[in-house]
This record gives sequence, structure tokens and C-alpha cells, in this order.
Amino acid sequence: MENIISNSIRYSKEDSNIEIDMKKNKSLFSISIKDEGIGVSQIDLPHIFERFYRGDGLRSDQHNGLGLAIVKHIVDLHKGTIEASSEINEGLKIMINFPQ
Repeated sequence: MENIISNSIRYSKEDSNIEIDMKKNKSLFSISIKDEGIGVSQIDLPHIFERFYRGDGLRSDQHNGLGLAIVKHIVDLHKGTIEASSEINEGLKIMINFPQ
């Protein structure tokens, strides 16, 4: 969670909202984090959970592109799923589901 929230803060405009939503039902525990940041292009979106992947607009950033890959690995170890949706300049939404 720390990595996803840190990314949301890092890539969001000042005074923007970051929404964190958690839900639980009989079969799933779900977490979603949605920011109002720079977003991710549709070309980059399928790759954001790959190790060392850096979107074109972030290549000058000092971070190494491992954070979301590590998050995905941890989610996978717990038999969960992680996915993302985004539009440029509209923000990024990460959705994580864990089976109960």
C-alpha cells in the first residue's frame, strides 16, 4: 500500500484528492486507490506492473520502476489480483482484490 500511495502523492497535482476505498464481502477483500495525477497512457498501462518498466514521461525520474512490480508480486503470493485504469491528466486507479 505504501508504494501505491507514495506514487499517488508523487504524481498528483498539489491540493488534489487521493481516494482509498476498501470493501469486504463473503468472497473478496478489495482495495482501490484513485488519484488525480498525471495518469498513464494506454500504451504504457499494460506494462506498469513489469519490473523496471518506466513510462515515457517518467524516464527522467530518479525512481527505478520496481515498486509496482513488487506490489504485484506480493499480491500474487496472496492469490490476489491487481489491475489499473487510467487516462492521461485524469489520474490512475489501482484495484486490488484478495480472496477471503
